[in-house]
Amino acid sequence: MDTEAWLPEPEFHRDDFLSLRPPSFLREQAYDYLSRQVSHHPEILSYHVGRIQAAVTQGEEAVYASLIDLLWVLGNRGRSLQKRLIHAARKWLSQEKYDVLTRHLSRRSPSLPLPFSCRCVVHDGSWGKVDWAIEGPSEEAESVDWVQAAQDCLGMGQIDQAREILEGLVAETPENSRARQALLEIFRATNETERFFQFYEMLKDKACLDSAWQTAFDQIKGVGALTSDE
Repeated sequence: MDTEAWLPEPEFHRDDFLSLRPPSFLREQAYDYLSRQVSHHPEILSYHVGRIQAAVTQGEEAVYASLIDLLWVLGNRGRSLQKRLIHAARKWLSQEKYDVLTRHLSRRSPSLPLPFSCRCVVHDGSWGKVDWAIEGPSEEAESVDWVQAAQDCLGMGQIDQAREILEGLVAETPENSRARQALLEIFRATNETERFFQFYEMLKDKACLDSAWQTAFDQIKGVGALTSDE
């Protein structure tokens, strides 16, 4: 059967596509499609996130290349997110490739080259830095992209990954109200009071508490759990 004839590419935009564990030939189509989107739109982080998710069904080299392309686009930005993604992909990488990526993140000199894979679609093996316009005109614009990437993870059922993205973002930019609100919503949905307290204290120390976080803190003290504002 010609799968292209009955499964149009927009199917891969469905929020639950990657969490449904479709047949292998569909997963391969999803990886190929998302790789093309990353190639055409390297500044859109949600395509990178989806590609990494699809790559785990395609073997080590696909995972490795997907991570390299994302690191290439991000450069020195979002290093805590880069570390989390590499750690999350650890079980799909050989020790050698895992060590190469972690050494790259720990490098002190920006002149050191990023590793290369034949399956990369953005990084071409050159040493030069490409300044992809994912930040926009301000720090807040960059943060909107991160929050969208986390929301895309949520749409695919990847709650832990979405939480890790937002935790890293809030830790790096605690003044970002949109990121704080998104993280608080995840804590409410999962009732993760211990993690909530950790970030509450951090935000308090940095003078970045807002009324929503304070209300949530008061709720825990009153009822022992995070509850909805409604």
